[in-house]
Amino acid sequence: MRRLGLLAALGAVGTASVIAAAQGSATTYTSSNDFQSFCASCHGSAGKGDGVLANALKKRPADLTQLTIKNEGAYPVDAVLKIMAGGHESEDMPAWKDVFAKSQESAGADAAKVRIQSLAKYIETLQQKP
Repeated sequence: MRRLGLLAALGAVGTASVIAAAQGSATTYTSSNDFQSFCASCHGSAGKGDGVLANALKKRPADLTQLTIKNEGAYPVDAVLKIMAGGHESEDMPAWKDVFAKSQESAGADAAKVRIQSLAKYIETLQQKP
């Protein structure tokens, strides 16, 4: 069942990429749209770890709104960047640097890095106040 969930998640990611390409968004991605397209299915639209695929994963996705609280009031941007770039294969999260580097919207490693940094800044806006 978990493999089926992972396949569904990867299918959702692929579908989102195809839809974005079909809509002509070759360089018009935004961090909020990226979050809804690539993260919300697992982390939930508000980042609380309650996405539609959350129960199908090996480990429940992180509540991204609690990162600052769990880190003594400091948003752990370096940790967020590392996890997004490298993924968590043991937890069904892909390495977004590889995914974004192959996309039309951010082709190449440098563009993917900028896209991940933008997404990390967006996640910072989701933080609940301590």
